[in-house]
Amino acid sequence: MLILRETTLLVDKREIGWYNIFVVFEEMFLISEKTGGTMAGSSVLEKGLGLLSHFTEDRTLVSISDLSALAHLSTSTVYRYLVTLRSQGFIEADARPGYYRLGLKILELSRAIKRRTTISLSLPVMEDLANQTGESVLLCARYGQKGMCLEKVEGHHNLRVSYARGVPFHLHAGATGKALLACLSNKEVEAIIREVGLPAFTKNTITDPEKLKTDLAKIRKAGFAVSNGEMHEGVRAIAAPIFNGKREIAANLSIGIPIHRFEQSDKAKLIDLVVSGAQEITSKLMLHDA
Repeated sequence: MLILRETTLLVDKREIGWYNIFVVFEEMFLISEKTGGTMAGSSVLEKGLGLLSHFTEDRTLVSISDLSALAHLSTSTVYRYLVTLRSQGFIEADARPGYYRLGLKILELSRAIKRRTTISLSLPVMEDLANQTGESVLLCARYGQKGMCLEKVEGHHNLRVSYARGVPFHLHAGATGKALLACLSNKEVEAIIREVGLPAFTKNTITDPEKLKTDLAKIRKAGFAVSNGEMHEGVRAIAAPIFNGKREIAANLSIGIPIHRFEQSDKAKLIDLVVSGAQEITSKLMLHDA
């Protein structure tokens, strides 16, 4: 969602993942009430988290009976907890009856922690870039087959461009999305085109797959993306990729500028500032991951 107005007041979406934990333990608490309310709320939390802690690198697949013995709980209690954990994606059932493994939701939480690290390392650079340009600065990352704003620092201009944190956006329209898309494999790009499509948002949105691939190749070679009203009319954007210690795309740094101000600016200097900022964050992430 783009905000283009004199003042910006936004409420962030609740963090995906942790909300599911609250749901899980709310359901567990209801279970305890239905069974006589013998378990205190804190005890429910401890026992629920305790079950997850018994899955390790050396013990990726665990049976109900083993969990019962490890957690010192009855098999019926363990089963009720597992039903709730499984409903929220924290646990998955194996093909072997009675065996379970950690679910994809755990992976999501792991990624969320990594993104928190990316945000904390990026904020000083973002604040410096906002001060130098006067424009709003965004830190965005891939979210499934779309993109999402993780953090932002507002510019000082009365009229400024901004996105709401936590709201997904298409990757094919605008510099912010394409700087991410250009860093994916051809197979991943093809899948996004096929499954998400290339809807038009303005007359400048690229909706032809071959034209998009050509544009992505140019972005990949240049190391940055510049767009002209592809997602929103009257908005120009500059974005550059940020990589982690494995040289994988972690996020990108971007600025959005009303077109009238962009045309009057030193474009080469703006591009250099964004690219340099993204490279600085990349260096920080590589040191952190080393």
